[in-house]
Amino acid sequence: MTEDFRNTVKRVNPIDFHIAQLFTDLKSRKKSVATTERITDVLNVNGRVFQGELEHNTMCKNPGKEHPLVTRHESFYIFPICMETYAVDSTINMQSCFDSYFEPIKTCDDDQVKCPTCKELVDTEIKCSIYKLPPVLVVQLERFQLDYYTMNYKKNKSTVEIQFQLSVKDGREAQHKYDLYAVVKHSGSFHGGHYYAVIKSFEDHRWYEFNDSSVRKVTFLYIYIYIYIWLKMSPVFW
Repeated sequence: MTEDFRNTVKRVNPIDFHIAQLFTDLKSRKKSVATTERITDVLNVNGRVFQGELEHNTMCKNPGKEHPLVTRHESFYIFPICMETYAVDSTINMQSCFDSYFEPIKTCDDDQVKCPTCKELVDTEIKCSIYKLPPVLVVQLERFQLDYYTMNYKKNKSTVEIQFQLSVKDGREAQHKYDLYAVVKHSGSFHGGHYYAVIKSFEDHRWYEFNDSSVRKVTFLYIYIYIYIWLKMSPVFW
């Protein structure tokens, strides 16, 4: 928890009640699961912290008549990285994976679309960019892939080269830096497993593993979800 997040919690009056209710739920035998939904709703964590916005632009590539076709905006809270194109035993670079998401997609031949302006089937190019950067960027590696021979989901256990600082471009091609703040790790299979977190302390800058009631200092091993904090001049709420 950063100092900015602590100060925000102190400013929100109803938060004490909801935290007290959370501990009551944890102690209660009547409730099998205690959640933090009331706390996150009061703080508006999802909207203020994790929400970003993508812009999808489709261009008509009719030679000599190129023009925009469709512009679409889409909110996101978690940024998925597909690992399906990588060999199971290959080493994956997080920065390269992230950048590949924004490579233009071209449609041609049988995938041509009808352009309402040109009145004919045309090639198109679809570009995606980040229109609005979130203060905290959550990047998820999609490790589970469907094996079409067995029709079961298998886990891709490829080694990942971790970027402790991720470079992110916005829609104006400006570069922004995100520092790695926390990771979520997963053990088990698609049908069952266990999640736990590794978080960087802002006090001693060391990494700690939070696994149920156990807390210990760690070095990095296997990563499932990355959480990055945007390095910018204004304080980051978290």
